[in-house]
Amino acid sequence: MKTFVLVLVFLIASLDAAAIWAQGPKYPPLSEYHDGPEAEIALARSAAPENVSGCATVKILTASGTRSLSR
Repeated sequence: MKTFVLVLVFLIASLDAAAIWAQGPKYPPLSEYHDGPEAEIALARSAAPENVSGCATVKILTASGTRSLSR
């Protein structure tokens, strides 16, 4: 019975430690996703033909939210 209690306490403690460890940082900082606004705009405009993307508004992600850019 004593062994069972010790195993149960160890199991509960290890599950709690796993939950705390799993809450670490999951994603790299936003700056690692950005190549700069010009590169993002060029990439977005390259997804469609010039007659469509030429007059389109492009939204880029910044640290404070999104920013709309149009030609």
